Amino acid sequence: MRCMDGFLLRGLCVSGLSAPQGRRQGPGAPASARFRRHIRIPMSELTIRHTLRPGDLGRLIALHGVAYEGEKNHFGLTFEAFVARTVAEFVIDNNSEGRIFLAERDGELIGCSAMVARDGNRGQLRWVLAAPTARGLGLGKKLVSLALDHARAEGWSSVFLETTDGLDASMDIYRRLSFVETGRRKENLWSGENEVITMTLVLA
Repeated sequence: MRCMDGFLLRGLCVSGLSAPQGRRQGPGAPASARFRRHIRIPMSELTIRHTLRPGDLGRLIALHGVAYEGEKNHFGLTFEAFVARTVAEFVIDNNSEGRIFLAERDGELIGCSAMVARDGNRGQLRWVLAAPTARGLGLGKKLVSLALDHARAEGWSSVFLETTDGLDASMDIYRRLSFVETGRRKENLWSGENEVITMTLVLA
């Protein structure tokens, strides 16, 4: 695979400059169009970048809406709105301090993760997601690992994340990367009262 403006990393083209050219499908595209392929995407066809362009934040939010559509644990429009609020907080209140990673195939967003700067020399892992066509390939772990690499490069002492029950695949990734559970609480979320799980990874 030839990777323009980036470098190959275990089958992935990781780039901080530009994404490959191809047809883009915006946030308004229906789920049937955005995830029309039923065969899994080969890792060699994926690129990951962290330089954001206009429209990327909306695509990240939309991915959270459509990636769960049709699945048993679909969180619905309220969940998508919740993600939009957290993305707005990252840009407006947090001054975009951190880094977002976007995984694409021919310009189509099929995965994401982020590391957000927090007080106390910490980072928060957020928005870890892979589209149905990109699951089971190790993409989720790769996106989390890239986010953790950014936290280490910043010299942060620890990273935390907040998740909820029912996301077994994500929890497995976090545990394999040495995150440990450090708290649980009940909170009203997008689907009513749920248990929020806090996990922490000490970096230094």
